[in-house]
Amino acid sequence: SLLLQLASPVFASMLNSQMQEGMTNRISLPGKTKGELEVFYKSLQVSTEEALTLESATCLVKWADEYQIENLKAKCEQFLLKQPVNAQGLQLAVKYGLSRRIMQCLNSFKKDLVKHVDDMVVLTGREGEEYMKELWPLVVRRAGLELPIPDVVHLPVIWPFLSAAVKGKVGLE
Repeated sequence: SLLLQLASPVFASMLNSQMQEGMTNRISLPGKTKGELEVFYKSLQVSTEEALTLESATCLVKWADEYQIENLKAKCEQFLLKQPVNAQGLQLAVKYGLSRRIMQCLNSFKKDLVKHVDDMVVLTGREGEEYMKELWPLVVRRAGLELPIPDVVHLPVIWPFLSAAVKGKVGLE
């Protein structure tokens, strides 16, 4: 499809090459559903007035990232900026490099560490490491600790204890 080629350098490369897709003019999309493809294709059409939903924006940002469609990715991020700040929102933003959504979540987390400390668990893996470094001093200070940030492989193990300390729920009961 010309629309796919114009919208995505990935599709253009596939369809204009000696790859199977270029020779047969057919694209195989393993792991993608027909419903996702329909939402994706509709979103590329200039005249589309299809409103984004949380479900469609979540789906489309994955497609936009994979197929390098920056304007669609930006449209999804703009929609996601209007959604509540939570672990899932931050995890999606980190995974797909939605910098404005990441900053929105981090700023919200900083303003209310107690409310968001459980959401921060999504930053305890490699993908969230650089953002955890930014929050770590605030978290340990709120927990009443002086503790350097451990290697990221240890964060998931200590997070429940640190979370409890931040919430002030540490001690024997």
